[in-house]
Amino acid sequence: TPILAAANATHTPLPADTPVPPTQIPTAATHATPAALTPSATATPAPTATVTLTPTITATPTTTATATLSPTATSTHIPTATATPDPCAKPRAGADLRNCDLSDKNMPAIDLAGANLANANLANANLKDAKLDNATLAGANIAGIVLTNVDLRKTIGLESVARLSFNDAALQNTRFPDRINLAGANFNNADLSRAAFINANLTGAKFTEVQIYRTDFTGANLTDATFSFKKTPDETILNGATLKETRFRGVNFNEIKYDGNTDFRGADLRNAYFFNYRNRDGQKLNLTGAALQNANFEDANLQGSAFVGANLEDANMTDARMQGANFTNSKLRDANFYRALLNNAIFNNANIYGADFSRADLTGASFAGVRNANEAVFDSDTTCTDGIKHGDCHNGSGGVR
Repeated sequence: TPILAAANATHTPLPADTPVPPTQIPTAATHATPAALTPSATATPAPTATVTLTPTITATPTTTATATLSPTATSTHIPTATATPDPCAKPRAGADLRNCDLSDKNMPAIDLAGANLANANLANANLKDAKLDNATLAGANIAGIVLTNVDLRKTIGLESVARLSFNDAALQNTRFPDRINLAGANFNNADLSRAAFINANLTGAKFTEVQIYRTDFTGANLTDATFSFKKTPDETILNGATLKETRFRGVNFNEIKYDGNTDFRGADLRNAYFFNYRNRDGQKLNLTGAALQNANFEDANLQGSAFVGANLEDANMTDARMQGANFTNSKLRDANFYRALLNNAIFNNANIYGADFSRADLTGASFAGVRNANEAVFDSDTTCTDGIKHGDCHNGSGGVR
């Protein structure tokens, strides 16, 4: 096109008479050759078009969005929430069972070896066949406890159980520690069948309405103890035991084992039954100071036994063999020695008021200082102290010949 060609050629001014062509204002469509861009045509992006993020859209987490747990959400266990097992709920060997209430619990054959039962309440608890080696019972309440077949020889603190009370306890076959000190203990209404108290100190103990069968008191000190029985204490062993001042009334000694070392001095043996007793191996009984009122020694063999200071009022010695027995200072009011063998017996200073020596043998007997001899009964068949039947052994001066 002529116009485009002229745009690229040098313009030469024409004469005045030459017509001037109209000036053409270039447009973007008519520029074929790139021209320098003007400032307004700069391609630099405007500031508003920048892609820089503003602070309000920063990705930094805020404080409220932090993942740190607050103190209330900590997983540390609070001490009060610890589940500590109660040892009293499940008694076992070696457990600390102090002050536990185990009353009336049924725990047969339980193993409580080494357990500490100090001051525990074991009233009426059943511990039959239990193991109590080295267990501690100091201060425990064991009234009515069942300890059948239990070996207590290694049990600790029996000497200081609450109030020393074994009342109503079932103690069959129970073995107490040798030489245990249970002075003043109470065994009222207890069953002590086959129990063992070897060399135990039971001074002043109370055995009211107890059941005793084959109970072993060998060597035990029963001084001033009190006994009464539900049944006759058959086969009870009293060998070497001390029964000084012991109340043992109405006992059938034919069914009891005792020996010459059994000390009955001062014992209360009223109504005791020694019928047909046999002096075993020549051993002599020491009944010095004993209360033997209404005791029955019929046909008993008590040769050489000591009744010094004893009270034998109304006692029955019919047919008894009492050669060499010592009745010095004894009370023999209304005692019956009918047909008794009293050779060399000693009645010095005894009170024989109303005593009956009918048909008795008094050969060699001594009646020095005897009292109330004139009130004693001798018949024609009584052998007097000189070995002769005089028909009357009164010597005419208040004595006996």
